[in-house]
Amino acid sequence: MVDLYHDIGVNLGLDLPISGTTFFLIICTMGILVRKTILNPIKLVSTRITNVTMTGNFSEKLPKRANDEIGQLIGAFNDLMEELGRKTLQTRESEERYRKFIEMAKSAVITFMEDGKIAIMNQKAEELFGLSQQALLGDYIFKFMEDVEEFREALIAEISEGKTGGVQATTRHKIRNFQGRSVEVEMTLSASSTGQSPMFTAIL
Repeated sequence: MVDLYHDIGVNLGLDLPISGTTFFLIICTMGILVRKTILNPIKLVSTRITNVTMTGNFSEKLPKRANDEIGQLIGAFNDLMEELGRKTLQTRESEERYRKFIEMAKSAVITFMEDGKIAIMNQKAEELFGLSQQALLGDYIFKFMEDVEEFREALIAEISEGKTGGVQATTRHKIRNFQGRSVEVEMTLSASSTGQSPMFTAIL
C-alpha cells in the first residue's frame, strides 16, 4: 500500500501540471475563437453603426467571411445599409426637385412644421417677408401674422381632425413683414405628414 500510494502521488504530481496546462491552452484557444468569430464581428457592426450615425454614409459594407449566424447577421446589416442609402438618396432627390419647383413658383411658398418653424421657402417668400432665406429658415411663421391666434387655432383644428394630404380652401390673412408693413394675402394651405409630425405648405 505504501508503494501504491507513492506511485499515485508521483502520478498526480505529473498529471496535475500537464492537465492544468492543457486546460489552460483549451480555454485560451476557445477565447481566441470566440473573440475572432463573435466578438470582433459584433464590435465591427457596432462601430459601423456609430460611423453611419455620425457621417450618414451608407455605402461602406462590412466584410462577410462566413455563412454562419454571424455571417448572416453581417449580410443582413449590409442589405439594410444598402436599402437605407437608396431611400436616403431618393429622399434627397425628392427634396431637391421640390425646392426647384417652389423656386419656379410665382407666388410665395413656405413649408413649416406644426409649431410654425419654417423649413423650406422660395425667393418670393423672401420678398414678401423682407428677409433672406438664411434669416427666415428656423424662424416662426406665426410672428409675421397679425391674426396669429385665429391661424393657429385653424391649424390645431386641422391636426385634430386628421386632415392631411389635401388642399384646404383659400383664406385671407394679414402678413406683417420685417419692416413692419402690413400686407393682405390669400393663402392656400396644404397639410402632409412626415412620420409623427404634421407639416404644412402655404402658398401666399
